[in-house]
Order: sequence, then structure tokens, then C-alpha cells
Amino acid sequence: MLLTDNIFALFFILGVFSLIKFLHNKNDNYILFSSIFFTCSAFLRINGIVFFPTEILILLGYFVSQRLDTNKIFNKSNPRMVLKNKLISKSNFKKFLKISFYLMIPWLVFLAFWYSYNDYYFGDATTNYQEQVRSGSIDEEEESLALSTSLNIPESEQISNNPFERAKLIQYYSVPILPDPLYFFLIITSDTDLDGWRTDIWISYVTFSSLSIVLIFSLYFKIKRKEILTLLLFVVALVGFYASPLVANHPLAPNLSESANNRYMIPASILSFMLIGFIFIGIWHEIFHRNPKRYRKIMNSFKLIYLLLVIIFFSVLIFVMPSIQDFYQRGFHFNNPLEYSISYENLEQLPEKSFTIGIDGRNTLLHTDTHYYPYRFDFEGDTDTIPTHKIETLKRILGEGYTGFAFKAMYQNDQNYFKFLEEEHGIILKDYSDTFCKLELISDTQKDNDIGSDPICFNYIQEKREKIWNVSLRWPS
Repeated sequence: MLLTDNIFALFFILGVFSLIKFLHNKNDNYILFSSIFFTCSAFLRINGIVFFPTEILILLGYFVSQRLDTNKIFNKSNPRMVLKNKLISKSNFKKFLKISFYLMIPWLVFLAFWYSYNDYYFGDATTNYQEQVRSGSIDEEEESLALSTSLNIPESEQISNNPFERAKLIQYYSVPILPDPLYFFLIITSDTDLDGWRTDIWISYVTFSSLSIVLIFSLYFKIKRKEILTLLLFVVALVGFYASPLVANHPLAPNLSESANNRYMIPASILSFMLIGFIFIGIWHEIFHRNPKRYRKIMNSFKLIYLLLVIIFFSVLIFVMPSIQDFYQRGFHFNNPLEYSISYENLEQLPEKSFTIGIDGRNTLLHTDTHYYPYRFDFEGDTDTIPTHKIETLKRILGEGYTGFAFKAMYQNDQNYFKFLEEEHGIILKDYSDTFCKLELISDTQKDNDIGSDPICFNYIQEKREKIWNVSLRWPS
């Protein structure tokens, strides 16, 4: 399986690196490289399109600031005339055109592919896959309301389309920007219960404070200003993109899941590691190395104290890392991958033209290649919330010769769903194997003869999904 998030982040970092190299060396070729890397990331995940306006903004700002600074326009007697002569000279205009050409070519290739793809497969160049999936399905407002209900989010915390209330989405996506060890340290220190929905959103204030300190420090000491502003602008662009109506018309859309912010903010978190590291190194060089000789002994003492504090800080961060917590709570253990591989050798393979149905489709590919999600994520037994079109689609698929299978190890919601299908739609479960029960569509005559599902299909009900990692974050007791 291609890990698109990680490869997306790789191309993104290469693009940022190329852009910063241009700011240093003023070599126009780096603009071409940065645009190529950014478009490669956009080919993997469409949210990479946000790098296009960000790249333009950075280059425009750099071009203007360079001319203003180099020619010292504001020290001239006639600033307007100098600005006109210097900024719009032939040489500068040619350079501007060359940079614009290098920037635009890769993006034009991407946009041409994007629009032609949508036009070829969907008949409309301005549409996209997500819009096509949603067409004929539940509208977004109902899904947003369903999500807020299923997650038991208090009404006071639910956000509307008010742009000011969308700030909560910015908080949501700002939480994982902090490095993981610092995040876990804050969780343990505050005794935050991660089983509660969005209980860690307060950490966004730590994120804002950290990034603000980085910006103020860079501007005050006039060090690495171009690099810091570039990195911060990309962080802001990523967070702003996901928090904007471009991604979801309603802030509580399905993409706002418990782990979405961690995945989508991988590129931004990489940049935050660099920014926080910049603060530690910057304090050492700019504060402790810039002091009069007469205070050298005192400053040496402060340097030692600072060094000890940094060592203690990172030692604590290392301790709260999940791998160290695992060792502390469960001791040294080794999971032999060969033992797990053997368990996959004798897996039951379902016949062709088959599919699995149920809320959890993670194990489908171990047996067949298709999974059908039968109801909305907020289904808790209320049959009125089951979309009618999904049941009709299921009947049509079964009628076309496909065979549906349900895992015997099902969740309570699945049991409620299958009993509803049996009572109202004549679809029953029959024992098929040790792992599966088979869906069968019965006639009204068979229904009158009390033909129903086999009881064995409902014998093993899972309470909830098992945790992959049964370790809780805590200090030594």
C-alpha cells in the first residue's frame, strides 16, 4: 500500500527546501524545482494545490522586498521615481517573467491533467471525485449534523458557517503541529483523557504560542527571517486550507474525524520541528554569545543552567514517547513478525463476485476485494437513519448475482442492521463458514414460512474495536 501522506510530505519538504535555496542563492532554477516538487505532491493529494498560491505569495514578497532593500528606495529624495525606475526596469522585468515561467509550467501541467481527467471521466471539467461521490447521497448538512450528534459534541461547541466560529477548526488542526514528544508530555502533565472527543484541543494554544515566539525571536534578532517567514507561511497555509470552506461547506463534515488532523498535518508538523529547534539553537547563539566581557562569568553560569534545562526537557520528552512508555509499563518484549505471517497463510478466500458488508471493512482484503458500507456512521439502532438508497443498492447488487457476506464477529450496530433487513426487507443471514455468514434474499412466501437468519450468525458480538496498543500514557507511580 502506498503511504500517500508520507510521500506527499516528502515532496512538500523538497519543494520548501528548493524555495529556500532560491532565497539564498537567487538561482532561478530552484523555482522550477520547487514547483515540480509541489505539483508532485498535488498529484498524490489534491490538497497540495494550496502550495500554488503560497509559492506565488512568497515569491512576490521576496521580489518586492529585495528591490526595496537593495536600492534603499526610502532613502532617496524621490521615492516614487526610484521605485518606477528600479522595479520596472527591463532587466528586472525579464527576471520576473523568467521566474513566473518556471513557477507556472509545472502547475499548468497539473491543472491541465486535473481538468481533462474530470472532463473525461465525469463529463465536467470543474467537478471532482468528492462531488461525484456526494451526488445522489446524503447532503452535507445532514452528514455534518449526524457527525456532531454521533460524537456527542455539546451544542455550545458545534460550529456553524460563521467565519469567526471556524477558528475552532483552526485550533483542531493546530494541535498535531507540535512534535509528538511535546504533545505526549502535555497530555500526561495535564492528565487529559484522550478517549474524549477533542479533549486535547487546548494544546492549540501551546502551538500558537510556540510559533509566535519563533516569529518574534527571528524578527527581533534579525536572523533567518526569510526562512522562518517561509516556513510559517506554509504552516498557516495548510491549517487555513483545511479550516476553510474550500474543504467542507460545514465545519463538522466527516473529514473532521478523530485522527484526520494528525494525518493531514504531517507536512506542517515537520516544519514545526525545525522552527522549535531554531529557538533552542537561536537562544544559545544570540543571547549567550552576545554579552560584554565583564559579564562573561555570569553568562557562563546561565549557559550551564540553560544547557541542563534543555537536557532535562528532552529527557522528559523521551520518557513520554509511546515506545518508552510501552517498555516502562510492559517490560521488554519482542513481537515476532513470522508468527503473525503464519496466521495469514490459511485465511478463507471468498468466491468471485463477492463482497463483505458491515461497519468495519479493515479485514475485507484478507478474504476478497470489495466492501459495502451499509449505513451511516451515526447508526445506533434507529432504523429511520438508514439511507433507503443504500438498501435498494444492496438488493440490486444481490439480484445481479453478487454474493454478500458478513463477518460472524460483528458489532452491535451490525446486528441491529441485519435484523432490520430480515424483518423489513427479506434479507437474511445463513451460516456459511467459521468466519462468515451469507446474505440471502428471500421471497414473501418464504418469509411467511418463518424462514429466518441462523442464530449462529449473531452469537459473537464485539463490544468495541480492540485497541492496537494497550498502553496508557502516565508518569511513574
